[in-house]
Amino acid sequence: MTNDAYEARDLVADRPDIAAHCRQLMDEWVSEQMKKPNWSTDPLNEVLRERGIKKGHLVARN
Repeated sequence: MTNDAYEARDLVADRPDIAAHCRQLMDEWVSEQMKKPNWSTDPLNEVLRERGIKKGHLVARN
């Protein structure tokens, strides 16, 4: 973190194993949240939908 204080460096190419694990953890967490009775929508997905951004269309910038 100290070498990349703004988290601007994309680590996926360097550590795809860690990126895959993080994606899995996030997917599991979102799935758990969606099962709760008070779940309506994922705020991030709502923002992306409003802007016409589809999954997989975001590009990392260095």
